[in-house]
Amino acid sequence: GFDRLILESGTGTGSAQAVLLMVISGLVFGCVAMLWRGDTFSVALGILWGMLIPLTVFAFYRRRRMLAIQEQVPEVLALMSRAVHAGESIEQAVALAGKETEGALGKEFQWCARQLELGISVASAMRSLGKRVPVADVRMLGAVLSLHRTTGGHLASTLAHLAQVSRSRNSYRKQMRAATGAGRLSAQLIAAAGPMLFLYFFFFQSDHIEPLLTTSIGNML
Repeated sequence: GFDRLILESGTGTGSAQAVLLMVISGLVFGCVAMLWRGDTFSVALGILWGMLIPLTVFAFYRRRRMLAIQEQVPEVLALMSRAVHAGESIEQAVALAGKETEGALGKEFQWCARQLELGISVASAMRSLGKRVPVADVRMLGAVLSLHRTTGGHLASTLAHLAQVSRSRNSYRKQMRAATGAGRLSAQLIAAAGPMLFLYFFFFQSDHIEPLLTTSIGNML
């Protein structure tokens, strides 16, 4: 799961480099906590927060990349539909999508086109693309191309219909996020209030937190 998170973040960082970055960040925050407070609990808390910060950054980049790819999928499907309708093969349509599409999805299709040039089957390349880009519409595209390679059919119209479905899904997702924006923000603020207040009292008004750390009842709570 960690390797998948780092790969899907699109930062180009390897798993070993990400772990090293987390360790360095944890040590830095732990040293700051040691110089500031000097007790073991503060150092442990500083190390924990320091290691979580890079992980949160990777998760943020992954989410932003997946959303950007999801927005690009309808146009890529429409482009491939037009290419197939004009007489291009599946391999040529994939190569055209990689060439004409910018951003993260364009790079993924370029990678897929290189795999096809090396002789890998369309089904295998599409399965690999679905694993690298865990977006439902991309996996649907892989299933459609694999099925067409096996059974045939009118691929251009199928891709056009799939592009319309993907465009409708994106529109619905935007409407849902807009309708639930206030509720999600309230939930995030409520969830963050407890930990943030604890950190504030711990570092700036430690006498309020000390009973939690020094008494048996406080430790239980």
